[in-house]
Parts: sequence; structure tokens; C-alpha cells
Amino acid sequence: MVVEEPMRRLPVALLAVVMVVTAPVAPRAQSPPLKAVMQEKAQNAQGLLRPLVLGDFTGMERYVTQLSRLTYTEVSSWQAQPNSDYLQQVSAFLAAIEELGGAAQAREARRASTAYANLVASCVNCHQLVKARQSVSLAPPPPVLDSNRLAGS
Repeated sequence: MVVEEPMRRLPVALLAVVMVVTAPVAPRAQSPPLKAVMQEKAQNAQGLLRPLVLGDFTGMERYVTQLSRLTYTEVSSWQAQPNSDYLQQVSAFLAAIEELGGAAQAREARRASTAYANLVASCVNCHQLVKARQSVSLAPPPPVLDSNRLAGS
């Protein structure tokens, strides 16, 4: 079973990367505002604590499903070329969500609490990263003109 854990997380990380690389960039009017997505993720992460403490595994599964959906919405709407640090944070968040879902299905409270701690840590780490860069948007960055292409025209 220990051998399977890294293999289970690999598809989640790959899916996140594939979604980011291949997702069409939506116009700003069609993208949900980043602040709204983040607020909803925070509310769901906070709401997850109650069923976790009470051992309500069905309630945990509902929050895990919602957090997963919100994260995929965020990832597929992110900038055209997200940096690798951001992708690493998304992978950590998705791995924690996957672990929480597995723990809820297996009815393992201790495992779920560890996964929840990892989820919170991934939130803190990502927000520190974003704060340091101070460039966050669900809209694509403006195109960069290539002077070599202009000179050749």
C-alpha cells in the first residue's frame, strides 16, 4: 500500500499540469473573479473542520468534492503560463484533497486530520508565494511583442 500512494498522486499532479497547459484562456468576463474563488475555497476549507472533528465522513466527502471542483476551476482559469512554483502548490493542495477523500472513504479520522493539516499548509504556502510575487489574476497576461519577429516583417 505504501508503494501505491505516490502512484495515486501522480495522476492528480499530471492532470493539474495538463489542464493548465492545454486549457484555453477564457476572457475576463467568463472567468470567475479570483477573489470569489479564493473566498469559496476558504469557506469550504473552514467548513471541513467541523465534520472532521465530529467524525462525519459523509460531510467531509462533500467538502472534499467542492474543494476539488473549485481548485480545478482555478487551475483551468489561471494565467496562460503559470510558473512552476504555483503548479507545485496546486499539486500539494490537490494531493491533500485526494488524501482527505481517501481518508473519508476509509473512515480514518487520524489520516484525515493529517491530510487536513497538509491542506492548510498548502494554502499558507501558496498565499505566501502569491504575496511575494504580487501578481495574481485569473485573466491572461497581455501578449509580449517579439522584436525579432517585428524586425523580420
